[in-house]
Amino acid sequence: MTIAAIARRADATGNGTAVTFSFLFKIFDDDDLLVVVLNTTTLEETPLTKTTDYTVALTNNSPSTGTITLVDADQAWLDSNGKLADGYKIAILSDMSYAQEMSIRNQG
Repeated sequence: MTIAAIARRADATGNGTAVTFSFLFKIFDDDDLLVVVLNTTTLEETPLTKTTDYTVALTNNSPSTGTITLVDADQAWLDSNGKLADGYKIAILSDMSYAQEMSIRNQG
């Protein structure tokens, strides 16, 4: 028996109003995330660094869902208010292995 696939990605478009973004897929540790910003004009992708570019807040559930909050350190993708600027998109991805190493038979 295998486990059904679920979306392990959350996307948002910058509009100068948000600094916090939610993700609804399960992770076990805040290091299980990959966060990337896309410049929609140049199509340049920039992987973000935890604590330097964003922080993570997990729910109390285990495994957890949660939010990321962008850290304002004059990055190009932030506007003057520290929010994700117009012309940028953010992707929050699970950085956990997709491998299911054990196969369990139904009623086995």
